[in-house]
Amino acid sequence: MIEFTNRWLWRFIRPFVKRQLARRCVNCVIPESYTPLGEDELCADCRELTPKTRQSSPPYQSSSGDVENILRHYAERTTGTHDAIVLISGGKDSSLLLHHLHSAYPGLRMMTLLVDNGLMSPIALENAAGVRSKFDIDHLTLQLDPAFVNKGFRFTLTHLDRQERYSIVDLMDGTFTFNAARNMASQLEIPLIVCGLSKIQAETVFGNDHYELPPGRELAAFEELANTKLDEIFDENDLKRFWDKSKNPDQEPPRFLMPFVSWDPTEDFILAEVERLGLLRKDRTRPLLTNNALIPVITMAEINHFGYSSFEVEFSKMIRAGKSNLAYWRNLFEMAEYSAKTGRLLSESTVETLKTLGLSKKDIGFTS
Repeated sequence: MIEFTNRWLWRFIRPFVKRQLARRCVNCVIPESYTPLGEDELCADCRELTPKTRQSSPPYQSSSGDVENILRHYAERTTGTHDAIVLISGGKDSSLLLHHLHSAYPGLRMMTLLVDNGLMSPIALENAAGVRSKFDIDHLTLQLDPAFVNKGFRFTLTHLDRQERYSIVDLMDGTFTFNAARNMASQLEIPLIVCGLSKIQAETVFGNDHYELPPGRELAAFEELANTKLDEIFDENDLKRFWDKSKNPDQEPPRFLMPFVSWDPTEDFILAEVERLGLLRKDRTRPLLTNNALIPVITMAEINHFGYSSFEVEFSKMIRAGKSNLAYWRNLFEMAEYSAKTGRLLSESTVETLKTLGLSKKDIGFTS
């Protein structure tokens, strides 16, 4: 219903609630609550933006060829049972990545891995099952311990004052997923992990746009941006769940590759491709439907705490770079802002997620 409202109804509702909405940059939708806007309704970043002629290049080719060389290297291995773990989530990015790896690197013996934090969208789970059924590839679904992950989510949602640059709750989720993948790859002696993280996500979270994530970098990024050590959240037994090279000191740690960071496809390209290839139905590709149920909770909590969400900052960069659709994300962020300020348009899944985490609406900034 929220997706339907975004696409068809919000333009008619907006004039009636405009007074409750912050001004936004007309070019990238970043709100005035994050950065000042001029009389021209542009933020400083957009005002200084120099139009560039985008070079035409293949969508799956890095300028240096390094990503392709790495994939070809592992596709030529003859030892072990698998060469790579491909992380899938039921979203458009991981679906397209899996298809491309399967078609472009037929020698790459892949296993798909879905790490379920217990809050995944039913549509995402159905998408993931549908996509992997199209390929003759081994698959594992790893269900994380709810008590363990919920402890991390409760702490980060109630300590947003420690946050810098990016959502510490989403970072916690990414840390769970990436560490689970490293542990699984290490246990199965699979040398490569591949995921569909984007260039701007890598820049925002890890501080650079390199296509390879060094061992333990996700843990370091969380502790840096959350100003929090893991032992503040987890006890000794919990900490043993995280990836640790010392567990297998003689084993080469699995490499973690993020090809989209190098290839940098646009959101529109990915959406068009997954539909053209028959990977996902058009009405099941939008992040609002495929993201896990934690994302709306994070958005509400951050807007109530900061006046904006870190996702708005991330996607404004993507819009500015011509990677995402301005109108879609403007509507979605305005709806989120209206919901956070009034308590209206809150989905049942958002309320249920809070109950699952043992939190109330007041815990994430709602006054009633």
